[in-house]
Amino acid sequence: MKWLVALLSCVTCTPAFTATETASGPGYTVRNFFTSALEDTLPVDRVDIVQAGAQVVMYTTYASLPDEEQTHVGKLFDAYGTLVHTYEHTFDPCGGTKRVWQWFTPPVTAPTGMWTFEVWLNGEKVLANAIFVGGALPSKEAPAEEVRKGEL
Repeated sequence: MKWLVALLSCVTCTPAFTATETASGPGYTVRNFFTSALEDTLPVDRVDIVQAGAQVVMYTTYASLPDEEQTHVGKLFDAYGTLVHTYEHTFDPCGGTKRVWQWFTPPVTAPTGMWTFEVWLNGEKVLANAIFVGGALPSKEAPAEEVRKGEL
């Protein structure tokens, strides 16, 4: 019975997060999610976990923006809260919409844990999303014998 209580405690204490976050401002909507890659400027999937050493794309969409100059800033913080990546893009939305993306590859030495991506629009933080960054997978180096095969 003690094991069951401990197991239930661990399950309920685990922070839940979603791969997609949506926020609204005065008259507009912003959405952000993570993907492993883009194909023809469109996300190929949605991820909420990435291995250190693997690329992750932070994909943000805006809708119903006024047709005037806007400034998007994306900030990525590691598991310790250290700012590790920033991207700024000024744009004029077409019909009130815009898609913005930026990518980052956590180094293989990256701290494991929840990383936070913040979206800022015109100097105001409008959304924050989280992704779990795990330890790097071991590299598969060719054995020394295979490396020497072509050498004479």
